Amino acid sequence: MSLLNRVSSLVTVVALASLCGCAGTTISNIDAFKPEPLEKASVMPSDESLSGGKSKVVVFEFDEGGNVVAQESHLGLSMAGNIEAVITEKQGTELVDRKAAEKLQQEIALSEMNKGGSYEGPRIADYAISGSITNAGFNKRFNEATQSVNKKTGQVYRTAPSFRYTADFAGTLKVYELPSMKVVKTLSLKDNKSRTEETRSSSTYTERDDELVRGAGADAVKAMRIELQNFFAKKGYILDKRAAENTRIFQVSLGTEDGVAQGDTCDVFTYKEFKNNITGKVQYEKVKLCEAKVTNLVANNTAWLAIPNEESLKIRLGDEVKVRYSKNFMDAMKSTGSMLNSLAK
Repeated sequence: MSLLNRVSSLVTVVALASLCGCAGTTISNIDAFKPEPLEKASVMPSDESLSGGKSKVVVFEFDEGGNVVAQESHLGLSMAGNIEAVITEKQGTELVDRKAAEKLQQEIALSEMNKGGSYEGPRIADYAISGSITNAGFNKRFNEATQSVNKKTGQVYRTAPSFRYTADFAGTLKVYELPSMKVVKTLSLKDNKSRTEETRSSSTYTERDDELVRGAGADAVKAMRIELQNFFAKKGYILDKRAAENTRIFQVSLGTEDGVAQGDTCDVFTYKEFKNNITGKVQYEKVKLCEAKVTNLVANNTAWLAIPNEESLKIRLGDEVKVRYSKNFMDAMKSTGSMLNSLAK
């Protein structure tokens, strides 16, 4: 199968999946569901977990590493804004003003140099995001004017001379857990963005397009959007259970204020007890139980999940729930565009 056919097949599959997202998640009458008892989980959530709000996150400007293209296009600041937009899209985080966290930024820089450390300043955030730009480039390619004739109709087709401009971006993003400053997530960012502009001659062109450079950086972040949103997705907990014939639904402590919507997919976890044979101590391991779909019954702070009957018997009161986001049709189209830009350079 050719590359073009593979890309076309991928786009078709993703499009069909996005159209079926809300299938089987509509409940017309909740009163038809009768309450059922729920056994408590081995590890119940703490009062702090139950009342916990959104994760507080501070996003620092990316280090431009002396790259002239990055510096002149203010790419480091632009990247920070791109990250902020992505992690707040699903309402799972609360942003902290980076100007109020200068000491924290200095401590992170020191921990990078010393390969470790901890933050002992005021607790202003739960996580910090820092990044570095390893490449920011801007290239141009001149395309001569062309002319062709349709042999059957005699129609003449002409294209004007043009320049194709391409901006390339590459960098690294790190998420630090506070106050330990442990790196809990590392992502490599890479993408490109192109545009074509007609010109009169090969000597008339744009020296550099800062907007296109910033756009390449923005697209690199969008490509990692789902991973970031899944990392920062707010945790909820199983609160209630109801049943009607062959269907069981579970109430969870997540709602519209947490960015939850009908058709969203959730992962349900529990903590299983085991004995460490080396230390002799009892420990707990986080285990995924099943997947669930958010129904149409979504309130500000709660929602009802549909879980297949064969899986529902595993669920207990206090089990952890986290929304899992996935790529949609537009994400697939963007990936295809980036691939074609690379081939056309």
